[in-house]
Amino acid sequence: MHLKTIFRSERQVFDSAAKVVASSAQLEAIAPTPPTQTNGPASRSDSKAVPSALPSLAHVRRVVVAIDDRFTREVVQSAIAAVTVETEIDLHESRQGLEESLRKQPADMIVAAVSLRDGDVLDTLWAIKSLSPCDRILVLSDRSEAQVLHSARALGVRGAIDTRVEGVSGFQEAFCRVGSGGNYWSPTFLHLLRGHGPHAELHRILTPNELLLFSILGDGTDDHTAAELLNLTAQGVHAYRKRLHRKLGVQHKGSLMTLALRFGLVRVTAEGVQRPGLEMLRARCPLRKRTRFPNSW
Repeated sequence: MHLKTIFRSERQVFDSAAKVVASSAQLEAIAPTPPTQTNGPASRSDSKAVPSALPSLAHVRRVVVAIDDRFTREVVQSAIAAVTVETEIDLHESRQGLEESLRKQPADMIVAAVSLRDGDVLDTLWAIKSLSPCDRILVLSDRSEAQVLHSARALGVRGAIDTRVEGVSGFQEAFCRVGSGGNYWSPTFLHLLRGHGPHAELHRILTPNELLLFSILGDGTDDHTAAELLNLTAQGVHAYRKRLHRKLGVQHKGSLMTLALRFGLVRVTAEGVQRPGLEMLRARCPLRKRTRFPNSW
């Protein structure tokens, strides 16, 4: 994630400043040293003052963090510890770990990257929504994907950090706002949510059924395979494909795949293809099947 680069750059600045700034306590309050623990629950028991510009988070007793990159996970842990007191910070690197933690014990707040090694986090939040409700969710993303942002907002996510432009201080501000019951969306993401930009109109142009078909066809899946997944005929899927081509102004399968990637309906990772918010989209469509797609979808 680009958050690593930003945080590492900020850490270099802090290290340089430490040579000329006499007060090490002030430096620590700005950029605390990451704890050595990287897995499982981590408790903060020392009384560190919360910056006066940020709201009190005394009511946030348990935070579950799901970020696959170890360095970013540690920096996020330190940033949270700097603005909370005696808060348990439960660290995970996968969807499975996040889901198991939330099923075992509810969280006062969730901080998660939208993409983890074993899949998309939005579908996990959708799956556990009824079992472990949490109305304070902050997600981290390094992409301006309309599908991700709209799905996150529909899930009740209160904030999203653009890790390409936000650093530690921006994350702490977002964490405190969301933790106190407010909202925080990076300006680049608000731009999309408000209908600006070349990829912002997708959810207004397409129906839920068309979005579902777009998500499935967006990686090059053929009509027959899509028909089997959705209990449709190949002719029915082809009709949807033609409608997508007309509405989106494309003529070829490759162009449809390119748009699906840009819109965020399809994400290609080293572990395979992800479809952010697919389960939530399927649940809201009359075309849905009774069984879930495998995680590889």
